[in-house]
Amino acid sequence: MKAIKKEIYLMLFAFIVVLVSVTSCKSDEVKTDGVTGTVTDVDGNVYKTITIGTQTWMVENLRTTKYQNNEPINVRYVGTDTVITNKDNEVKRDTIIIKYDGTIITLKSKDKNFKTNLNGDKIYAKGDTIAVSFVLDTTYIKNRIETIKILRKSTPIDITVNSVWATFSNGMQCTYNLTANADSIVKFGRLYNYSAVVDVRKIAPVGWHVPTKEEFATLQSYVNSHLGTSGNVAKALATTIDWTTSTNTDAVGNDLLKNNVSAFTALPGGYRGVSGSFVGLGVSGQWWSISSGPSSGASWYTGILNYYNDAITSTYNTQYGLSVRCVKD
Repeated sequence: MKAIKKEIYLMLFAFIVVLVSVTSCKSDEVKTDGVTGTVTDVDGNVYKTITIGTQTWMVENLRTTKYQNNEPINVRYVGTDTVITNKDNEVKRDTIIIKYDGTIITLKSKDKNFKTNLNGDKIYAKGDTIAVSFVLDTTYIKNRIETIKILRKSTPIDITVNSVWATFSNGMQCTYNLTANADSIVKFGRLYNYSAVVDVRKIAPVGWHVPTKEEFATLQSYVNSHLGTSGNVAKALATTIDWTTSTNTDAVGNDLLKNNVSAFTALPGGYRGVSGSFVGLGVSGQWWSISSGPSSGASWYTGILNYYNDAITSTYNTQYGLSVRCVKD
């Protein structure tokens, strides 16, 4: 009888040890609140989202080709739209004086009788003053409000040319190796230079934004406190697929099944360098923050490498093309 009781006690003790061990392990894992959802960008792309700690993140890389106002990213705009309105019961002006700002001027009017002698092909020097004369049918001279819009110039940016990517200060986006493969674009997203990231027209969906350096730090701090089986922040953030394997101990590419306890699902989308060349698909993932760096021409990013065992916080030249993850406002 005593032997049976002893055996029961030993079994009960072993069960308690296992239970404590399992509970302790689970307490180390990232605690998402279980809330997952979606968000849609201006292009109509739908992204999965997840809440990690106090933040809600996209779990996919951004792939929009437009700003929030629906203007394409890969377009250069010069100057601003100018709207001139003549008030009712006033004689309509027949001359508009414009200080040329580099825009090729186009005049548009709702009046079908509107004519202009402006030569749209004429080349002016920046800073020139131009007198634009136009004619309206005399019956329309009074008692009608006339609005004339001078549109700013827009020119597509050819991001296939490496020298363009390397030198233009405008916002730009592209796919890795300029691929048009839809599955690849959905998986890895697009690459954006820093000018696109900080443009006032915003590339994030409405209600979302490109994270600051500090918001990335908040994410990493939370994940670091709940590493679970991943062992380090980089593995806890990285997805379990698509990373090139590595023999380095605890590296992201070593034992991929231990990755992604955070469900952040960081992908190795590579980057586009200052020269315009593409590097690192399957090996590295870098995500812009909106925070400017300590020196001119450099800004902060968060990165992960397949052969390394920690997340990287550093700066890159703003001409680089990196991935973007958005966080909810």
